[in-house]
Amino acid sequence: MTLSSENLRIEKIALAMAVYEPKAEHFREQLQSISDQTFKNWQCFVTSDSSLTAFRSDIQFKQFFEDPRFIWSENPRRLGHKKNFEHAIQLATQSGAQAIGCSDQDDVWYPQKLSVSKEALEKAGPLSLVHCDMDVLRNGGVKDAQTAWKTERRGIHDCSPQHFLIRNIVAGCSMLFDAELARRFVSVPDEADYHDHWYALVASCFGGVHAIGEPLFAYRVHGENVVGVSPYQSLFYVPQGVNAHGVVQKCKNGWKKSQNLVEAGIKVGLPLTQCQRGIFLRRDLGLGVLLMGLRHLGDDLPLARACLARGAGKFFVTFLG
Repeated sequence: MTLSSENLRIEKIALAMAVYEPKAEHFREQLQSISDQTFKNWQCFVTSDSSLTAFRSDIQFKQFFEDPRFIWSENPRRLGHKKNFEHAIQLATQSGAQAIGCSDQDDVWYPQKLSVSKEALEKAGPLSLVHCDMDVLRNGGVKDAQTAWKTERRGIHDCSPQHFLIRNIVAGCSMLFDAELARRFVSVPDEADYHDHWYALVASCFGGVHAIGEPLFAYRVHGENVVGVSPYQSLFYVPQGVNAHGVVQKCKNGWKKSQNLVEAGIKVGLPLTQCQRGIFLRRDLGLGVLLMGLRHLGDDLPLARACLARGAGKFFVTFLG
């Protein structure tokens, strides 16, 4: 359901940044890139799962701790990636901002990231989410020849709820969404692995998920990435060292995640259609999801692969338990 005919006026943006033991050089570069945004009316809520003492005493971070737009807090106990972002987003909802974005601790935002995203979100309308492409930095700052979307062959136009119940195409560091979505859906359920996947699913049920077809920041790839950027291999690609039993188990686990996400969405009141519910909840041995995968063989191979794996997973769960 698209609500773009209504108006969404964004005067202030709140940013949620969840950090854990950031590397000082990269952390400073990220904070500086936020400070250099052409859109100036923002607040950044930095919630840390580790001590900030060393940064508070570092002269290179002095300007950021003195800038009142950065609001710093240390969690009394480690929350983990998803819950730390959830906490930062909850703080952001209390700021009076009309839109919320998320930031990693070590990327580099281009100066126009917020201004371009703001314009796109206002055009998309209430209860919407926008997300952009990203350049990829490797090996100490070398930029890949292709953007993340091209590398992954990301199907940005397949963004209905049933697609998000299969896979996610929205990177948290790339998104900006109507703050009302976070006020209506305050918590990220346990069934959702990541905050970005959850809010992308939520937005797809209301104002929609809308792509900005240009890279607005550089995503830094390293060994500590929670997700990272993975090149698309092939429809039936199996990682080296994974045997037949491992493939079956992975399909089963994927199916259960999708089914649990549907049930979590229904529980909190997401307006999933009967058709969308039926694909995942009816007893059809996975045929509904397999048919969805076949429909996307010609236009979105990563989505088709995910659908075929989920359909196979439902079949295996039904017959193998």
